[in-house]
Amino acid sequence: MALSPLSSKNLKKLNQNIGGAEIIWKYQLRGEVGSVSISRDGSINLAGTSETSGKGMLFCINREGELLWKYAFPGKILGLGISEDRNTIVAGGEDKKITMLDGKGKLIWAFSAQSSITSVEISPEGSKILASSLDNNIYCISKSGKILWKYTGGASMVGVSGSWESEDIPTSGEGNIVAAVSSNKYLYCFSSEGKLLWQHATAKSMQCISVSLDGSIIVTGSTDNHLHCFDKNGKELWKIELNSPAKTICTTKDGSAVFAGTEKGMLYCLTRRGELIWKHDMGKGILALACAPDGSALALGSADKGLYSIDNSKTATKLIKEEEERRKLEKERATIEEKLQKAYEERKKKELERKKAEEEKKRLEIELKKKEEMFAKQKKKVEKDIEFLTNAITDIANASTQVLEAKSKLENAKKFLSEGNLEKASANSKECELILEKFKTRINEILAKMATERRLA
Repeated sequence: MALSPLSSKNLKKLNQNIGGAEIIWKYQLRGEVGSVSISRDGSINLAGTSETSGKGMLFCINREGELLWKYAFPGKILGLGISEDRNTIVAGGEDKKITMLDGKGKLIWAFSAQSSITSVEISPEGSKILASSLDNNIYCISKSGKILWKYTGGASMVGVSGSWESEDIPTSGEGNIVAAVSSNKYLYCFSSEGKLLWQHATAKSMQCISVSLDGSIIVTGSTDNHLHCFDKNGKELWKIELNSPAKTICTTKDGSAVFAGTEKGMLYCLTRRGELIWKHDMGKGILALACAPDGSALALGSADKGLYSIDNSKTATKLIKEEEERRKLEKERATIEEKLQKAYEERKKKELERKKAEEEKKRLEIELKKKEEMFAKQKKKVEKDIEFLTNAITDIANASTQVLEAKSKLENAKKFLSEGNLEKASANSKECELILEKFKTRINEILAKMATERRLA
């Protein structure tokens, strides 16, 4: 239940420069601060502590370090989240419940799991809640407290985080994703509807996870003393060694900055490429981290029982400009690549057309060659026929002189017969017959020759 606000006597103004950022104040609490959250505009800080009694306490503190209200839980608080309008708060912990409060610390509902809740996250508009649990489940719950989907793994789920599309946070690629890590060394990635997209076995156990709001990067902290960064398809982009295992991670909405706190108290600020921007030794183990979406403000929970407010606006402004420039260059590169791809496809198309034209030309040349060969063959045949007919006509013409000679002999026979010269008439008649017989023989020879040549042709 909500308790009356206390005085801010435990507030200590620090204004300590830590390189690229400034610790504004520290709020001293009675137990270790194991979970934190910060509103979109940095005006509200939430801190969940573990009291010596074993109970948990949720503190709501404004930007100036003034305690607004607090709320008691029956167990240690392990995860916190706040919507961008600051009117919806979710908490989860050892009481095995996901609890929703309004912006003034009033209970709205509580969802019961089978074991401790290890982490929670709420979408910017407050419509969906993600939670990981030691009961091996990842839960996605509606604002009304109903299960939208859940996934049961083979071991305890130690952390979950998701990308959340909104008007000013376009997702990277198609749709939102949810990523989670389990105690049996697995990294999972789901669609926003709970469909398992992929899973990877990891060499060492992962202790924490954060997904940028746009889904461009997934960052995990491992017991191998490294931060590992993946894209949404599970490809490892980089890893960087820390001074000890990361206990907590958070990322800006566009992934331009990554913050990590280690078990030995080192706070790191890195670029999306894993390059160190600044780091600071907080002295005690860092148990929880949260950043405003633009990275301008951080809330840090420490093993020294303090909640720290950190101003990172200078670095954030620089990173935002760099990210805008990077995205601009990326867009220009994508445009150039698109043009190059289009040009390549056009060239490929023209090459294909040229190849087809060459093939068509080759086909036509082959066809023309065949026609020319056929024409030459036909021409040769016609020439041979003409030659044959010319020879045949010449032979016939030559033979025809015999007909004229026979006709002359026949006329002489008629003349001698009319003159009564029977002997000469008979002689000319026989000569005419012999000439005609020779003519007949010659004609048969010519016809036989024609038939033979025709057959051979």
